[in-house]
Amino acid sequence: MSEFNFNITTNRKEMSNKVSVNMDIGTLAQIDLLVDQGHYSNHSDFINQAVRQTLERNGLMIERAIQQVQSKNWFLGIYINPALDELVLEYVEGIQVKGKVLCSEQIKQAFNLK
Repeated sequence: MSEFNFNITTNRKEMSNKVSVNMDIGTLAQIDLLVDQGHYSNHSDFINQAVRQTLERNGLMIERAIQQVQSKNWFLGIYINPALDELVLEYVEGIQVKGKVLCSEQIKQAFNLK
């Protein structure tokens, strides 16, 4: 297995995150061939498209999972505006996040977020 890094990106730059995956040489060689032939601009382009297609195919499963956990107070990624820190600290009892958290260090520490 070889280590391969790529970015999962969204429309907002601050919402992208670097992810590391291990990929066998044969798989990486096939991706290289498609990139070399111009089907994808680079490894990240290929992997982002593959991830998006997989998420689209699993859309119903994702929707069901979201509905099952909505009552458990967690989010699929979250942005907390630092201007709301005082309100969050006063009114929110706990936060669980599956994904990336963008918030002030004060909120990260108060709710033990990474």
